[in-house]
Amino acid sequence: YHDTITRAYLRGVQAHVAARPSGESLVACVNALLGSAAGRRDWPLHFYSRDRLFSVAARRGFIPPDLASLPGPC
Repeated sequence: YHDTITRAYLRGVQAHVAARPSGESLVACVNALLGSAAGRRDWPLHFYSRDRLFSVAARRGFIPPDLASLPGPC
């Protein structure tokens, strides 16, 4: 389990869902997410330096990003 990566992706999913059209099917929404930048495995590295993201502290608990703010509400 990696706390920071998990929470970062949750923020990305929340932002994605908030931006999708109302009434869109779950399948369409998920497919759009998987095809978007937030669906890429390296997406968190837009917000975190590699050393920070893969640190012991980031695995054990959430740490704030050092490159850019995560999308969505805190």
